Amino acid sequence: RKKAGRVEFLRVSVDLFEGEYFVRPAGNQQSGILRTQVAANGIAVLPADRTEFERGEKVDIHLLYNSFDTAIT
Repeated sequence: RKKAGRVEFLRVSVDLFEGEYFVRPAGNQQSGILRTQVAANGIAVLPADRTEFERGEKVDIHLLYNSFDTAIT
């Protein structure tokens, strides 16, 4: 869940499994929590017009670095 009317950026851990990317929150999202920033290898972009997201739903992500053995296209 998130507040309506604003885009949110969620720090996430991204895994590659059988050619698909899977994400999960990297932990506590408060700005002062450095452990979450270190654990994250991606950012999920949650659009302003949505307030709820279901498990397994596709979301836009930006990888912070390529930690996978495959090229990103």
